Amino acid sequence: MHEAHRLIRAEAAEQGFDVIGATVVALLLAEGHFAAIWAGTVGFTGCATVKSRC
Repeated sequence: MHEAHRLIRAEAAEQGFDVIGATVVALLLAEGHFAAIWAGTVGFTGCATVKSRC
């Protein structure tokens, strides 16, 4: 994650921007449940949880 942050900032600097946006998404699985979480350049932006019936 730190390396990705470094690369994004380097890309922004190369393009002449102070900041460019990025989003991180994770899918968490445990005991028949799953949750999707995401965060962007403005911080934590969402969460969804569901109990699987599989």
